[in-house]
This record gives sequence, C-alpha cells and structure tokens, in this order.
Amino acid sequence: MKTVNKCLKLILIIFFSMQITNATSKEALMKEIKDLTYKGYFQFDNSHFINAIGLCERIKTVNPEDAEAIYYSAYSGYRILNIGMVREEASAFNNYYDKTINEASKLFDNKQLSSEAYVVAASAVMMKLAVDKSDAPNLSAKTHGYLDNAEKKDKNNPRIYLTRGIMFYNTPVQFGGGVEKAIKQFEIALKLFENNEAENQKISWGHAETYAWKGQAYLRGNEVELSKQAYEKALNIEPNFGWVEYQLLPQLENASTSSAKSEMDSQTEAATTEAESGTLKIVFENFESNEGKLSIGLHNSKQGYNDNKPFQVGSTEIKNQKVIYSFENIPFGEYAVKCYHDENSNNELDTNLFGIPSEAYGFSNNARGSFGPPDYVESKFNFDSDGQQIKIKLD
Repeated sequence: MKTVNKCLKLILIIFFSMQITNATSKEALMKEIKDLTYKGYFQFDNSHFINAIGLCERIKTVNPEDAEAIYYSAYSGYRILNIGMVREEASAFNNYYDKTINEASKLFDNKQLSSEAYVVAASAVMMKLAVDKSDAPNLSAKTHGYLDNAEKKDKNNPRIYLTRGIMFYNTPVQFGGGVEKAIKQFEIALKLFENNEAENQKISWGHAETYAWKGQAYLRGNEVELSKQAYEKALNIEPNFGWVEYQLLPQLENASTSSAKSEMDSQTEAATTEAESGTLKIVFENFESNEGKLSIGLHNSKQGYNDNKPFQVGSTEIKNQKVIYSFENIPFGEYAVKCYHDENSNNELDTNLFGIPSEAYGFSNNARGSFGPPDYVESKFNFDSDGQQIKIKLD
C-alpha cells in the first residue's frame, strides 16, 4: 500500500510539474508570438508572421482550443494577406485566405475574443476584395457583415472602426464611402484606443495604424498640415513605424512641394496673355451595347478629381460599341478622365445594394483602384500637343 501511495505521489508531482512547464512554455511562446507580429507589421515582413503561425501551432498541439493561439494564427494570416495584396503575390491568398477565415471563425462564439475574431475575418475579406473585383458584391457584404457582428459583440473595440474607416477611405462618395466618413470612423477608434490604453489587453494592435490612415484621409482632402500632424502622432506612438517614416511622410512632402509648384504655375499662367491649347481626342472602347450614352468628366486638378467636380464634361451616344470624343481649346497641362456608360440615361452611375457600380466605367491610363476608384496620381496624364489621343477601356 505504501508503495502504491508513493507511486501516486510521484505521478501527481510529475503531472503538476508538466502543467507548470506547459504554462511557462505557453507564456514564453505567446510573448515570442506577439514580438514576431509586432516586428512583422512595423517592418512589413511576412516571414515574422509565418514564424508566428508556426509557434501558434506548437501551442495548439498541447491545447487545440487555445483561443489566444487561434487568434494570433488568424491575425498573422490576415497580415500575410495584407502584404500579399500590396506586393501582388497571389500565393498569399492561395495559401492563407481560407485558413485565416477558418481560424477566425473558431472564435466567433468565444466570450473574450469574438469581436476581435470578427474584425480579423472582415480584414481578411477586405484584402480579398482589393485583389478580386469579380466577386465584389459578395465580398463587400461579408466585410460589412463581419464588422457589424464585431460591433454587436463589443462596441468598444477600436479595431472595428479602424477597419470600417479603411473601407470608407477606399470607397468613393457616390458608393457610400469617402474621406469624411473615414475620418469619423478613425476618430471613434482613436478615442477608444486612448480610453483603453491603460488596460492590459491581450490584443493591442491598431493605435498607430489608425493615425497613419487618418493622415492619408486628410491628405486626400488636401489637408496637408492635419495629415502631417496625424503622421507625427503615429510616430510618437511607434517610432519604428516604417510605413509612415519611409513612405507616407515622403509622399506628404512631395505633395506639399507639388502644391506649391502648382500655385506658382497657376500664377504664371494667369499672367500669360495667351496660353497654348489644343484638341484632346479620346477613344472609348469595350462597350457591351449601344444603349444609353457615355458620360465623361475631364479633371484638371486633384481636388476636382477627388470631389468629382470636372473641369469640363461631355456626353455622347454610342455607335458600334465605340465612342470617339474630343475636348477642344483645352489648355496644355495635367488632366485625368473619368467616364461611365449611362445605359438607362438617368445621368448617374448606378450601383447595387453594396455600392458596387452596376454600369461600366473607366479612367484615363486605364487605372484601377484597390477598393474604389484609382487615385488622381494613377489617372493623370500630360496633355501637351494639339490632336493628342488617348484610349480608355471601360469595364
């Protein structure tokens, strides 16, 4: 009997020692996982996220239902998709999209991480939307649906409003988005981040990122000083934020220089008695029918382009599924063209329930945006010779 008792004691000692070792090991692994995801985002390096997923799998071999490991596996997958979207790496979506959604869905009913899991799922679908317009209505509905569910689970989760703000930023005003709506969402997120900053939360990403996106929204609205202030706040929170330091701030400086140059050029042009001008000829192709008409907007500034206030407009019928249209006596300079096939002649670009265009549209340079319309810089071209011709393909 004594021998049995000694054996039981030995077994219990070993069991509890293993439990303590596992707990310590899990704590150390989670710290390493969080360090890797931190480095991965701020260094824009998906190798860190891949390593983080590997460590999450180690934790799950001991406890397959470990919620924190499942969450960081899904979050790392989303960030890999984000990098893949920017770098146009299709393999990222082939390898990680379904896995990320599957991991996140495991936590939809988790009491502590449900809202966060819905945000990650929404973010992953948003990346898919950026690279695959063929299923835009379905993907857009999924993104908004996940965010709505996240808000129902925890309306004080700031990452909901960060993600929704990114969606609005990349969705044109006529489709229900725009920078004003985006900024409002970013402001809600920032207020919640500041209120929650003192808490020791398991999930903490997004604060500096929100300021970065808010700065971009300000810049798109030509609020250069406010944009700069937002970027500086992002760097105050995270001094190693490479996206802000090496990309967004230099872009801001270039925009400031271009704005000053544009103002000087305008003053010079105003002082010129007779500016050089000519005829701009545009060939529009890829119409599916001759129904309705083609509506055209010629923009001569970034502000007018963003506000959808053209320098000149045109409208014409379609023949043989093709249009050739000319703008005459146009001063030489920088322009961008927007157009759409107004099939029902109601003078507006029709959209479906989710704000996705249901009529064909196009832009100069055949530019295409990730979520909504392309930026002015992608569509602009130089008009510098009489009779110059460009081609636009409608999709």
